Amino acid sequence: MIIDTIEGFLPEGATKPFAAITDSGERVIVKALLKPEMGKLLLNEYISGSLANRINLPWPQTSLATLSLSSEEWLQKQSIQVFCPNCVATNFIDNLTMIPWPKPPEPYSRWDWDSLDQLPEVNKNHLMRYFDHPENQSNFYGRALFELWLFLQDNKYDTLFSLPNRTPFFLDGSHAFGGSDWELDELDYSKPKCFPQSPYLQGILTNRELFVEWFNRIEAVENDYIRSIINAIPASWETNQPQLDFILELITAKRKDFLQAWKHELLENPY
Repeated sequence: MIIDTIEGFLPEGATKPFAAITDSGERVIVKALLKPEMGKLLLNEYISGSLANRINLPWPQTSLATLSLSSEEWLQKQSIQVFCPNCVATNFIDNLTMIPWPKPPEPYSRWDWDSLDQLPEVNKNHLMRYFDHPENQSNFYGRALFELWLFLQDNKYDTLFSLPNRTPFFLDGSHAFGGSDWELDELDYSKPKCFPQSPYLQGILTNRELFVEWFNRIEAVENDYIRSIINAIPASWETNQPQLDFILELITAKRKDFLQAWKHELLENPY
């Protein structure tokens, strides 16, 4: 995929994503290597997006792409340095609606939610206004397991959207595998983790049977497919082979540890 024309930067995003048109005329959202240290974020985005697509979690279609010479020149004219042409592109989704934070009780603001016991109940009632169909609610169970499998951090309410058919839709995998750092020792399925992490999952994961399908989907992802994702990661993102080998082993060979531990925790002791 070639990024042919850049339309402009999005108004928000620490990684400075921009809207673009590919050589085949497709509209996409692009994240490029605008700082040397962003290579890990691009890797996270590409792996998490590819795996979300594989298990049919509502997520933009994710691909590797290459900036055309004209695209690089456009960025340079905006005083944006690009360290390599290899980037990540996700397909542009029309008519997405961002789901707002639930309004907390007076006199609190949304910044107080972490310390308020009312969040689970208020959040549940809030989301039922947008996602009242059981099939749509199932996707939140998939999102919860996906976060645990890929150590997805920086989980915020503004990564939750709704499609016109009232299906929840999730964005941003750049903070998988511990975020921008390579502290791989922290990526250990045996270490206790807070569950759930995304604030919009609070209070809605009440039907343990809805986890089963997503456990099965994660278990069914072929190791060869995961290996093909890892092998496609550009060397220009400044990763090294031991780091890639660690992530590959984590989400393939050690996947059974993840499944065993969380099946026990969530199917026998649901949140």
